[in-house]
Amino acid sequence: MRFFFATKKLFFLLSILSAYQCAQAATGPRFLWIDPRDPARSNLSAGDLDQIRSEGINALLFPALFEGRIRYSSNLLPAPSNSWDLPTQLRLAREQGF
Repeated sequence: MRFFFATKKLFFLLSILSAYQCAQAATGPRFLWIDPRDPARSNLSAGDLDQIRSEGINALLFPALFEGRIRYSSNLLPAPSNSWDLPTQLRLAREQGF
């Protein structure tokens, strides 16, 4: 009888773990838009990259590499603009729950 309850508990814990992993996989990468027309973005310093990582952003999008080849996904935040600096981009990303 004890074995039955232990097995049942184990399967319950495994199902919770599996659901958590699926939820994590569904979120996908978090992108930060890097505008190629902004000369300050051509070289990101180590401090900039540390700040980006601390905000939970794990991918950078350089749209010049993809322009005209793919559609921009609606989950790329913030929207394209050549007038935002890095702190503004990070603030906007935070406000959008990014």
